[in-house]
Amino acid sequence: MRLCDPPARAVGLLEQPAEIEAARRALSEAVEGDGCLVMIEGPAGIGKTRLLEATRGLADERGARVLTARGGRLERDFAYGVVRQLLERVVVEATPAERDAWLGGPAVHAGRALGLAVDAAGDARDTEDKAFAVRHGLYWLLSNLSLGGPVLVAVDDVQWAEAPSLRFLAYLTRRLEGVALMVAVTARSGDEGAEDQVLAEVTDDAAARRISPAPLSLRATASLLELDGVPVDASFALAVVAAATARPGSRWLRSRRPSRRTSAATRARSPRARRCRSGSPQPVPRCPAPSRTASGWVGSTTSSCPVSTPTRCCCWRSRSPTAS
Repeated sequence: MRLCDPPARAVGLLEQPAEIEAARRALSEAVEGDGCLVMIEGPAGIGKTRLLEATRGLADERGARVLTARGGRLERDFAYGVVRQLLERVVVEATPAERDAWLGGPAVHAGRALGLAVDAAGDARDTEDKAFAVRHGLYWLLSNLSLGGPVLVAVDDVQWAEAPSLRFLAYLTRRLEGVALMVAVTARSGDEGAEDQVLAEVTDDAAARRISPAPLSLRATASLLELDGVPVDASFALAVVAAATARPGSRWLRSRRPSRRTSAATRARSPRARRCRSGSPQPVPRCPAPSRTASGWVGSTTSSCPVSTPTRCCCWRSRSPTAS
């Protein structure tokens, strides 16, 4: 028996209208000159990157300049690695006139972070002053860029960014008022980075707009699994929910989508499906609770199940109200 209506051939973000609307409002404010920071937080696989991509799409529609970067564990030893991802190509590929305009005045010191030559006459006196001058210069570089139109700075996996880039982001996000600039970052909860204290300067900003995607419901999971037109029954969808709570965009969940060549009998023989049908509580590493079920469906559980609430149990199964 199927859990959902026939799915569309293509799907965007499922069950995220509130999150998309929050990003849209923040972007609208930035376009009007009131910059802001948007924090997209949650565990791995919940859909943070997809939501950030959707935000980038909204910025493209509004004619904003989109600057993107992604933190990486193996690049945390390279100073200003994330900053270079954001700005280096833009500056290097600019015309001489644009470069002179963007790097004029206090922005001249931004060139040091991007590997560009800086006039020694304008050099700061000591190391601490130089670091501040670079951060201040990068702020003015982005401010100058925003004079030509709104700018979105999008950083994925900010928890893995190196310290100089994190310090710049913290410096930038405290100076967004009156600038047509939106900063959107994703941060994985529960993942300790090498620069946790510096990261907190960004993620603990009281003025940040926080977006925390929720897990998919059982109905949405079934809709995602049925994208290829292969019907998915309740036990199979429940096995997927039990094995991985995820948002569209999760590689694990996509890899479990049955192909047209996968028969219903084959899916029914899967170990997880058998456990769901038998009511055996053994084996599912975690038992996430579906946020809601299809209208008119009921749950049942076995007496051996250690979880008292049926909808929270890995061996919970849905069945038609007409089933005995």
